[in-house]
Amino acid sequence: MELVETLQQAIVGKTITNDYIDNVCARLLLARTQESMSNMLNSSQLGTDDPFIEKLDYGKIKRDIVSISTSAREKALLLQALRWKLTKAKSDFQREKMLESFIGCDLLGCRSDIEQQAKIIKQLSSPIGSDAYYVKEEWARLINTIASLRKGRNYLAPNESLIISMQKAAISEASDTLIKQHLLAALQKLSLRRSVQTIMINQNTIKWLIPLLSHTDRLSDYTLEYGVALLMNLCLRTNGRKKCAEIAEQAITVLSSLLTHPNQEVVLFYICRIIFQSFLYI
Repeated sequence: MELVETLQQAIVGKTITNDYIDNVCARLLLARTQESMSNMLNSSQLGTDDPFIEKLDYGKIKRDIVSISTSAREKALLLQALRWKLTKAKSDFQREKMLESFIGCDLLGCRSDIEQQAKIIKQLSSPIGSDAYYVKEEWARLINTIASLRKGRNYLAPNESLIISMQKAAISEASDTLIKQHLLAALQKLSLRRSVQTIMINQNTIKWLIPLLSHTDRLSDYTLEYGVALLMNLCLRTNGRKKCAEIAEQAITVLSSLLTHPNQEVVLFYICRIIFQSFLYI
C-alpha cells in the first residue's frame, strides 16, 4: 500500500528520493521476512516445515491410528493413505522426504514412543476374524513399504519387540494371506541387518520357514521368493546354519523339492546358496 501511495505522489509531480524508496522497501522486506518465519513455525508444529512435502498433522495421525475411538475402517483407510504417500510419490526424492517425516514424528514408536509401539504391536496381534483384521493387513503393507527403503530399515531394525510381533503375526496366519506375504517380505528386507538376523535366529524363524516352504502348492511366488531369501540370509550366520542342521533331514527334503519347482528363476539361486552354506560349508 505504501509503495502504491508513493507511486501516486510521483505521478502528481512530487519528488521521491532513492533513499526514501530504499527505506520503504527495507521495511516491507522485514515485514515479509517476519511473516515467512511465522509460517515456518506454524508448519513445524504440523509435523514438518519442508517445502517439498505436504504438511500433515502427525500428532493427530499418530493418535488416530491407534486410538480405540477410531473405527477399524477409518484406521485402515488412514494407514492406506500413509502408504500411498510413499508408493505414489512423484519422485524418489519426495518419497525419501515423506519417509523422513514419518521417522521424524516416530510414527511407529520405534525410537522412543513406547506407548505408540505397544499399541501398534497389539493391533498386529489382533485375532483372525476380528473387525481389526483389515487394519492388521494395512499395517503389514505399510511396514513392508517402509522396510523397502534403507532409511526405513534403519528406523525399524532396532525395534526387537516389533520384529518379534511381526513374525508371530505372520505365523498366526494359517493360509497364504496378504498379511503373511507382506510381513514375510518385510522380515526378509530387515534380515539384511545383522542385529535382526540374530533376533530371528533366536526366535527359531528357520524352524518355521522350513515347514512353510514345504507346501509350495499353497504358496504364492511372492511368499516363496521372500521365504527362501529370508532363509538364505539367516543361514549366512553360523548359528543360523546350526539351527538348520538341527532339522537337517527335513531341510534337505524341502530344499531338494524346491530345486524342481516350476519357478526356478525365483528360487534356484537362493536354494543353492542355502545348501552350500548349511550342508557343504561347515
